[in-house]
Amino acid sequence: MNEQVVTKWQPEPEKSAEIILSSDNDMLLRLAEAAVHGGREDLVALCDHIARSVLFRIMRYIPNRMDAEDVSQNVLVRVCRSISGLKNPELFRSWLNIIIRNEIHRHYGESPFRGNIVSFDTFIESTLKEPIVEDDECLPSEYILREEERKAIMSFVDKLPERQLEAILLHYFDGLSITETAEQMGISQPAVSRYLSLARQKVKMEIQQHAEQTGNMKNFEFTAIGPLVALALKDEAAMLQDLGAELIARAVDAGTGKAAATRSAYEKTSAHLRNLAAVITFSLLAVAVIIAVWLTYQLSNTWYVYPVITEGEIIFMDGNMNQVTENPVSIKAWARNDRGELSVLQWWITRADADVILYSGEGGDVAGTFAKMIGAGEFGDYTLYISMGDAAGSTYKLYKQFRIADH
Repeated sequence: MNEQVVTKWQPEPEKSAEIILSSDNDMLLRLAEAAVHGGREDLVALCDHIARSVLFRIMRYIPNRMDAEDVSQNVLVRVCRSISGLKNPELFRSWLNIIIRNEIHRHYGESPFRGNIVSFDTFIESTLKEPIVEDDECLPSEYILREEERKAIMSFVDKLPERQLEAILLHYFDGLSITETAEQMGISQPAVSRYLSLARQKVKMEIQQHAEQTGNMKNFEFTAIGPLVALALKDEAAMLQDLGAELIARAVDAGTGKAAATRSAYEKTSAHLRNLAAVITFSLLAVAVIIAVWLTYQLSNTWYVYPVITEGEIIFMDGNMNQVTENPVSIKAWARNDRGELSVLQWWITRADADVILYSGEGGDVAGTFAKMIGAGEFGDYTLYISMGDAAGSTYKLYKQFRIADH
């Protein structure tokens, strides 16, 4: 019987350009220092240098190119608007990553995600007694990925859970050390190594499955995954089309106030339109108040029967259709009122101790999301909400807690 040896966590080596893509750190620092105290030309040079990297990072979370370009431009605007207050230019990369993260979540209408996943970070910390798979080998310097290999690896990377993807991008694309990555993510160094290890294992499993199904990429089954991912990230970013000089110039102008004169002229020419809109809005509001008063009077003299919810339930089931509370495979949800049976309209999942929606969908099929959460190791307590409705438009919300556990 083989006995598993559990080793104490050791920091991964502080890898340099041999493994991590960090060759432009010196150039970035010089440009950032110049932009802090310089003029428009310095800002243009800095934005031109970081634009492709910013767009690449954002497209990992926002695949639509047009939306990603809009968010990238917002990032550049904020950089130009605030960089004069950056006291230590050596912290520019970390500061830029915070801006990127906030703009991504502003695009989705969410608050920055660090506070939303503290419980999962705590879980990761608690698993650090398990061995961490290190990945210190290097690829040959002359190694070149074929296009189909690069696309396949990027598809595997883009499917990683958000926290693992963030660790991969910071460490293997931005070239941050384990220590710097931990500071960026607000977690410990061992937790960063655990996220990187889980991500590498996931990508390796995807490569093995891809090789079995297609016969391709078999030569990667015994290759160090970290350097392979770093190479794919670098090549994918290099293939990305630039934002363009015109878009960068607009961002710089917006961030430095150069467009103020244009905006002022526009506001003067459209002032009468805004005044007219205010008058129309006030008039419509007055009409709405009159209609509301009339309807209230009419309804006060009319009997109206509201539907009464009599019963309803959510049942979590495993693969054998047994009722469970942990690691469900599917659900059965039902409710009825005095008009009859209600149908499932939509569902959403939050953490049990938070209101932020993690997953959502239409209808009652949650099986795919359960499988994704279990496969990604998103262990913890969650709440499933289900909105039920009848033909008359009445709705009723069911909710029930469940747990994703590591068995």
